[in-house]
Amino acid sequence: MGLPWFLAFALLAQTVPPPQRAELLEALKERPKDAGLWNLLGVANAQENRTAEAEQAFRRAVAIAPKLESAWLNLGRLYQMEGGNKAAVNAYETVLRLNPASPESHHQLALLLQSSGDFRGSLTHLDRLAASDRERKEAVALRCAAEAALGNDAAALAAVDKLLKNPQFEKEDALAILPVLEARNQKVALRLREGLDQRGLANKSLQRELLDLARAAWKQKDYERTLGYLAHARDLDPRNAGIHFFFGVTCNEMNLPVEAKKSLEKALELAPDNPYYNYAMGAVQLQWADKSQAIPYLKKFIELRPGDARGRLALATAYFESYRPDEAKAELAVPIKDPKTRAGAEYLLGRILITQDDLDGAIAAFRRLAALQPELPDGHAELASALLDKQDLDASRREVEATLKLDRENFLANRTLLKLYQLSGDLRVKEQTALVKKLIEGRDERHKLLLRTIEVRPW
Repeated sequence: MGLPWFLAFALLAQTVPPPQRAELLEALKERPKDAGLWNLLGVANAQENRTAEAEQAFRRAVAIAPKLESAWLNLGRLYQMEGGNKAAVNAYETVLRLNPASPESHHQLALLLQSSGDFRGSLTHLDRLAASDRERKEAVALRCAAEAALGNDAAALAAVDKLLKNPQFEKEDALAILPVLEARNQKVALRLREGLDQRGLANKSLQRELLDLARAAWKQKDYERTLGYLAHARDLDPRNAGIHFFFGVTCNEMNLPVEAKKSLEKALELAPDNPYYNYAMGAVQLQWADKSQAIPYLKKFIELRPGDARGRLALATAYFESYRPDEAKAELAVPIKDPKTRAGAEYLLGRILITQDDLDGAIAAFRRLAALQPELPDGHAELASALLDKQDLDASRREVEATLKLDRENFLANRTLLKLYQLSGDLRVKEQTALVKKLIEGRDERHKLLLRTIEVRPW
């Protein structure tokens, strides 16, 4: 929600002309113990985006004058601007020890605590604001989100109504709290959306801003917030296939396959010939038990994008998982030549050849994989397992050692090591058996290399 009381950041709103920075440096040569000068230098540095130097100057100011409230506030603003929420909290709490009534500190702590999920703590600081400050739209919005998250519908709805009656309430204010409302309290979110519609704020411009915020949240891997923005954008334009696609891909990242499938189906209903929607649906279907359901979508992708190696590799995977190894192998001709998909293709080829009892061919494929990405444990682990099947125990042991240097808990490598211990009568069999049992739950990690190659992105 930014720093609405202080024009985004009061730190940067303080007008210190750039030339004055040089004057401050000169003055500090004569008065190096002047905390006020260090504080002003911090402001000047911040205005010129010298954030490290600004922090150093503010830190110097509070070291000289630990009770200099303005310097602590500037530190809090700087940390908050740079995303250092924990450090910002510490700075604002220091201000409150100096001045328990500091309105900025209470407001920003309410904001910071809310962003970390501490809604009760947020309300505590909002309650400590002066009556006039509690009525500001930014404070009311924070209260609305906190009450809604805690299930206090009456208080949250009252806050929504107060916001909508405020002539200064704008769509940017709504954007700040909608993700929390969408994720925590649909009843309150609906009241706010309806109010935005009535005030004419729910327009195409708002939708674009929501999508921009969703993309920013996605890049930060904040998928819950991404879904919050997308849910509102979807309500504004329910026939926008791209929004349904983005929503589905985000659900997939959050391991919500049912929701992902539902959203992608809607995207395909609206735009059946979009190649990327078909690819995404195929990739999601590969996570279900019946992998054959992915095949039609991946075929459609290849029809629309015949030269894209990702589609061929994904289709090969679907064929292999559907017990159609010959068709899977045929699809690998393109991806095995593409640098972006070659590692995944060699991995899959090796597994196909093992099912076809071509152990030498599988070993050759896994050797190529290990050479392509020597730092990747998967290739060494698969090679170790195949070499053990070939009864080349020494070579198998070397590949196990190479794997475990990279990934001590690699399931396949530890299982192969257990077999080597059993064959050699090694006394460590009991200890290794216990470790393998512990790792059993992660045995599906064997597919991680392939799944990394078959990834879906929203743009």
